[in-house]
Amino acid sequence: MSKKDIQISKPNADEYPAYAAMYIKWLPDDGRILQHMRDQVAKTGQLVSGIPDEKWNYVYAPGKWTIKEVLVHIIDDERIYAYRALRFGRKGTANNNVSSVRGLLYHLAGHELHHLEIIKEKYLSV
Repeated sequence: MSKKDIQISKPNADEYPAYAAMYIKWLPDDGRILQHMRDQVAKTGQLVSGIPDEKWNYVYAPGKWTIKEVLVHIIDDERIYAYRALRFGRKGTANNNVSSVRGLLYHLAGHELHHLEIIKEKYLSV
């Protein structure tokens, strides 16, 4: 079986905190999470490289982040959840939330999609 053929089904609701459902819903239920994450690298790069200079510091409402701040938030979240996935391979509780590595993997991918959609809808469609 090649890396591209590996299937990792969506996690069950007891494998991640309830709030993470808003991120996990962004992924199809086809078990191809690793491929989706690889594809996201290219799609994110394409989106970011096309952002006009005048949009980088734009905020769509008072108190909201700039696009630059959203991207830094995505990077921070990826660092945190990738580290948790590493640790959870050994034992799986963070902030009193029980999660599985599979749950964290889907959280990582869905979190990025969630925020990229906000960038498209709230920042770039104006």
